[in-house]
Amino acid sequence: MHRFRIPAFMLVLLFCVSPAQAADPDDAYNRGVQAYRTKDYATARIQWAKAVDANMTHAFNNLGFLYYMGWGGKEDVPRAIALWTTAAKRGHDESQYHLGQAYEEGTGVPRSLVQAYAWYRASLANSPAEEMKSSSKELDKRRQALVRLLGEMQVEQLGEAERMARGYIGKYPRSGDLKE
Repeated sequence: MHRFRIPAFMLVLLFCVSPAQAADPDDAYNRGVQAYRTKDYATARIQWAKAVDANMTHAFNNLGFLYYMGWGGKEDVPRAIALWTTAAKRGHDESQYHLGQAYEEGTGVPRSLVQAYAWYRASLANSPAEEMKSSSKELDKRRQALVRLLGEMQVEQLGEAERMARGYIGKYPRSGDLKE
C-alpha cells in the first residue's frame, strides 16, 4: 500500500495561496483602505475594484471617489456617478451625499437642485445612528448643503424635492451590510 505524502512546504504554500483567502473581499477592501491612507491611490483602485466585483457596497463609494477625483488613474466621472448610484440605492449615506454634490454642481449629471436636495436629505436620514447622536463634522457638512440649497430653490422646487427625498428615504434605506 502506497501512501501519498505531501511535503510540508507544499502544505504551507497551499495554505498561503488558498482561493478563499486570496478572494476574500474584506481583505481587498482593507488593502484598499491601507493603500488610500498611504496615498497609493492606484493600488487602492485595484483593491476596491476587487471589492466592488465582490459586490461590497462600501467599496462602490470609495472607488467612485477615486474615479471622480482622478486619483490613482484617469478621471472617470460617469463611472464614479454609476458607482455612487449603485451604492446610494443600497442606502449608503456617503454615496447619497456625493450624488447630491454631483447634482448640485452639475458634474457628470444634469444640474438639478431638486435631485441634489433629495439625495442630501436621504444621506442625512441614512447616517449612522452614532453620528446622529454626536455633533459630527460630516453631518454639519450635509446640513449646510441643504441650507445652501434652500436659498437657491423656488417654493415649487422645494415641494418636489421633499416628495422625492421621502421617496428615496423610503426606497433606499440604510443597509446592514455597510462598512464605513
